[in-house]
Amino acid sequence: MKDGESTPKVVFLPHYGEWGWFILHYIRLVHYFEAAEKMVCCRKGQEVYFPMATGFFYDWTDPIPDRHKKGYRDYDNEEKHRLIEVLGERFPDFEIADQTKLPCVTHPPFEVVPCRLRGLHVDVLLGARRRQKGRGRNWPHWQSLAHGIVAAGLEFGVIGSKGESYHVEGSKHNSWDFEDDDATVEMLSNCRVFVGTNSGTTHLATFLSVPTIEFDPGGRVGLWIRSMEAATSGYFRRLDERAWNAPELVLENVVHYLAAQEDGH
Repeated sequence: MKDGESTPKVVFLPHYGEWGWFILHYIRLVHYFEAAEKMVCCRKGQEVYFPMATGFFYDWTDPIPDRHKKGYRDYDNEEKHRLIEVLGERFPDFEIADQTKLPCVTHPPFEVVPCRLRGLHVDVLLGARRRQKGRGRNWPHWQSLAHGIVAAGLEFGVIGSKGESYHVEGSKHNSWDFEDDDATVEMLSNCRVFVGTNSGTTHLATFLSVPTIEFDPGGRVGLWIRSMEAATSGYFRRLDERAWNAPELVLENVVHYLAAQEDGH
């Protein structure tokens, strides 16, 4: 911002990309964008991710099916163009924020605190993502892991969207049973350890510095894994490719970590 320039009022168009990029890029963009007022287009229930917003706009739809989403892209679509016209009339003093202005993956996390608390506590929280696209990245052993968790005398829950998650039998709490993402943030904040693959829920867990155990097919290491490691100030353990076909190995790491915490290590 140059001397003499006033800080603008801005409105942020919706995030149309993958939900993982909603965490990696979009909420950071809103947080770090310099503006006197920030109007955010999001879904009802997502307000918890925008403590810096001064207002919200909900009257929009997402025409992009999940299986077609890729990255943080500011997708060109008819709904977006309609929305720009609507927002221009509704908020004439606001500018439309440039969603590619900041390389937001590298910006540090900020505090996200649920406004509504429900007393949601579990020992182990699972990010049991079930993708419509890239189904080879869907881990088929969530139920086996859950049986082992229960046999070890532990309680578990699952976070994610209802339509894009495995429904794991025996879960104490599922985030989709609640109408807002405050429940997701509370479950993460209160769990003892989170387990997930390279997905949006794992990015959120590391964003919140929740102790995290992560694994992926082929043991790939890329920008997304490095961003998780950089984001968290807490425990982060990435298992090698053996874990993909060995739920007992994942369970072993979960139990070992929890036992170490009880012993004060």
